[in-house]
Formats: sequence, structure tokens, C-alpha cells
Amino acid sequence: MEVENCFLPEQPGNPTVPVCHVRGLRRFGTDELIFILSCLVALLFLHLPMEDLDSNVPVPTFLFKGRPSAFHAFLVGLTGASCGITCSMHLRERSPKASRIFRCFGRGAMAATVGIFLWVAAPSGFSWLASCVH
Repeated sequence: MEVENCFLPEQPGNPTVPVCHVRGLRRFGTDELIFILSCLVALLFLHLPMEDLDSNVPVPTFLFKGRPSAFHAFLVGLTGASCGITCSMHLRERSPKASRIFRCFGRGAMAATVGIFLWVAAPSGFSWLASCVH
């Protein structure tokens, strides 16, 4: 956060008084949302019950049971999204062009992560829907 010094004009009998206001406070945008969601989902998946497969790779039993490659792709997407968005937020003021590149990378990684999640969740969702109909 950077602080900018401003001064009120002098008034008769009143010396110039410095007034500080804080710049750099931003509204909550998509970058912050992607960063928070990627961190929360990564922490959530750490606390899910895991199973070890033949390759000694823990995979959550929720949605990713028997699909270690999809789980690892999901984790790589989450990592890419959080890293890209973090770099974008850090470079926002210094280098807007680099920030835009990292933002596109982070958003693309998050879109890929959501796509992997939907690809894995669709069969479970359809089987659950079919069991509710009967």
C-alpha cells in the first residue's frame, strides 16, 4: 500500500495541514477470487480421505478414486492458477503488460481445472441423478 501526501490550501490563521489518504486499496476482483478459491480448494483436498494406489500416490476417494492422472492434472491446474494470479497481483502496478500475461495464464489454468473437475464429476452426478429419478 502506498501513502500519498496531500495538502489543504492555506486559510487565514490556519497553516497548511497535511492530509494523507491511502491509495492501492482495490475492490475485490476476479484475480482475488481465483486466488482464494484455488487456495481453499487445495486445502480442502488435503483433508479429504485418501487411498494409496499401486504407485504409492495418495488420491482422494471423493471423485478421483482410481483416477490418479486426473487428480494430478487437477492439482497442477490449481497450482498454475494460484501462481499466475499471485504474479499478476504482484506486478499489477510495476508492469501492467506482464501482469496481463500472468492473469491470462492464471485464468486459463483455472478454466482447465474447472474443466477437469466437471469431467470427473459428471459421471458421478449423472449416476446420482439417475438414482434419484427411480
